[in-house]
Amino acid sequence: ECGPRFTLKLISLQHGTFDTKNGEYEWVHK
Repeated sequence: ECGPRFTLKLISLQHGTFDTKNGEYEWVHK
């Protein structure tokens, strides 16, 4: 699952939606 989750993280970073304040990190980390 590390692969898909890591990919989602990269996509979030690229789109600039990866924000720990919005809980994105927690969602991906889980």
